[in-house]
Amino acid sequence: MTQAGRGDRAVWSNRLQSVSRRFLTEWLVTAAITLAAAAVLSLTHATRPLDDLAYDSLLRSAGRPTPQDILIVAIDDRSLAALGRWPWPRQVHTALLQRLARSAPAAVIYDVLFVEPQPGQDEALAKAVAACRRVYLPLLITVPGTDGAAYDVARPIAPIAQAAAALGQTNVHPDADGVVRRAFLAESDGPHVWPHLVGQAYEALHGALPWMDRAMAPGPALPALERRGEMLIPYAGPAGRMRTVSFVDVLRGQVPDAFLRGKTVFVGATAAGLADRFPTPPGDMSGVELQANMLDGLVRSAIIRPAGPLPNLIFSLLPAAALLAAFLTLRPRANAALGAGLIVLTGGASVFFLAILHLWLAPGAALAALGLAYPLWGWRRLEASSAYMLEELARLQAEPSLLEAAQPPEPGGDVVERQLALMRRQVGRMRDLRRFIGDALEGLPDATFVVSPEGQVVMRSRAARPLAEKLGVDAHEGAIAAVFQALHAADEAAALALVLGDPASVEVRAPDGARFQLGQAPIRGHDGALLGWIVRLGDVTEIRQAQARREEILQLLTHDMRSPQASILALLGSPEPVALDRIRSLAERTLALADAYVRLARAESAPLKRELVDAGDLLIEAADAVWPQARAKGVRLDAQAPDQEQLLLADGPLLERALINLIDNAVRHSPAGGVVTCRVEATRSEIAFIVVDQGPGLEPEQIAGLFKRFSVGARSAGTGLGLALAHAAAARHGGRVTCQSQPGKGARFVLTASRDEGQRASS
Repeated sequence: MTQAGRGDRAVWSNRLQSVSRRFLTEWLVTAAITLAAAAVLSLTHATRPLDDLAYDSLLRSAGRPTPQDILIVAIDDRSLAALGRWPWPRQVHTALLQRLARSAPAAVIYDVLFVEPQPGQDEALAKAVAACRRVYLPLLITVPGTDGAAYDVARPIAPIAQAAAALGQTNVHPDADGVVRRAFLAESDGPHVWPHLVGQAYEALHGALPWMDRAMAPGPALPALERRGEMLIPYAGPAGRMRTVSFVDVLRGQVPDAFLRGKTVFVGATAAGLADRFPTPPGDMSGVELQANMLDGLVRSAIIRPAGPLPNLIFSLLPAAALLAAFLTLRPRANAALGAGLIVLTGGASVFFLAILHLWLAPGAALAALGLAYPLWGWRRLEASSAYMLEELARLQAEPSLLEAAQPPEPGGDVVERQLALMRRQVGRMRDLRRFIGDALEGLPDATFVVSPEGQVVMRSRAARPLAEKLGVDAHEGAIAAVFQALHAADEAAALALVLGDPASVEVRAPDGARFQLGQAPIRGHDGALLGWIVRLGDVTEIRQAQARREEILQLLTHDMRSPQASILALLGSPEPVALDRIRSLAERTLALADAYVRLARAESAPLKRELVDAGDLLIEAADAVWPQARAKGVRLDAQAPDQEQLLLADGPLLERALINLIDNAVRHSPAGGVVTCRVEATRSEIAFIVVDQGPGLEPEQIAGLFKRFSVGARSAGTGLGLALAHAAAARHGGRVTCQSQPGKGARFVLTASRDEGQRASS
């Protein structure tokens, strides 16, 4: 390689390394921005409105059957109309509890505050609470408290509180948008823990909460209450979904005891005027129904747990990380499909965790990260690709072109317009160059293929078409291996040299005997990478045939004809009178060789003089020409002409000479007293001339070389060219000549000629 070539290769290598570094830098910056954004959005809950919207939609579409073991005794408008304005005297609540005690409910959650004493009535209410056994009463926690306190706790008055099964807080904590989606099963200031009223009832009825850590160690007082045991309320449906009866109906005994027995009874206000209503995902709902939904969710293990910061962070980062990893390997179309798939998968995973595992993984941060990653990466790659393309197009524009006489002017306009103009110009140059190369390739005299590194034919010359047709392969497309597979099996090793990258020129042979000079040269790019191969198959058949004829002529002159002449010279110096006969024999042999060789050369190459001839007449005339030799040797010729005329469009003298050679060969090898049978057999497509002798027969290896020039078997009794002439004459008439023989059983020669043209001519 020259110094200039090594310099160019080094320049291109540096450019490729620069592009790789730029690509990696772009990816690292995009990954850092995307993952940082996902982490910030997840940890700061910046996508909470989007997450809440998705959560509310999923919750409204889920729903559950109405629980049969929970009943709400509602302080509704009808009860207020019947019993008077709120608040009611303690006797009313006492009477209801006494009525409930007779029905034996499982538990009573009485969501009414009894924080102010009513002398003369509190004792009776306390007795009713105790008689009803499992009655759970609320306490009120107010934040902030009075006189600068962090909070105030208002408990039921002592007798009633002591009679209750347990006390619990019922604080409601709306989200930032005012919707109540979650509750906390405990609130604490450190030393003190106030469980939720519903949690107290659940533990009494069903045991410890399954996922709530009840071991809350005391600690220093906090400026505000600490919330623990966060849960998302799995609302069974919109307001009114829970089974509800009116307070006044229960009080007056209009509700059967069996309807109340064994149920968890919630007593609370539902009347619009009492202002105990809250916005929830299914719609506005009273506080007592909100608590009933909490208990139903706990009993059915349907409570939804919000994922902690770490699981939410991982869930937010994983989809973006997967998409960023794909940016390194996949194509833009595949990345777009993957991005859309990850969006669907992220939403589906959030739905799966919510519906099956009752775990809420907020998808907002993950979706926002996916929405940021793809356009950010696309913008950066487009920007980098645009800059690189403009730089390379400008450099390509500055290079000299084979097909342009002068350097075109620089395009104007903005960056995009210049890029488009340069791109159009370079695409035009590439098309012109490809057309130029294609036209030049088409004009090559040899069969030439342009092959990819994988062995696929990319382009081919016009001369490749007849070669492909001869080999029975497609020259337009497919693998170059198909061309070599169609060549002679003996040359597979030579053809394999192309696959191995051996640039040596070798010679291969087609099944019909045609020979081709195979040459290949690699095509390399500017960086030295292999781009493909140029494969040339030059037809050297005529050259090899000419060389073979030259060798045969040399053999004829140096051996077959020189040997008799040398013998004649030797005999001229002999005093014996018998030498004249031998001289005459040797001279006749020399003349016979020359005559036979001339006839063979004409049979192989001279233009045929076709005329309509009768096959039977040709056979009889050939037999008559050999009859004197047969009679002299005592061999009988049995020539059988067909009864009907069998016309053939052929060169009569050439076919007659071929038959004479076959019959003469049969006579020479037949014993005295033997019979040589000659006959004609005709079909619609060909005519067969059959010659059968009773000679010694032939070995299989003798038959294999019988029709070659100067074959050993033929030369031992003749010139060695007679059967070769018969073979050439049959081939030129679209036929063949074959021999069937076994040692000691004579030989059967069959010469065929196509009669299609003869039939058309006779018709």
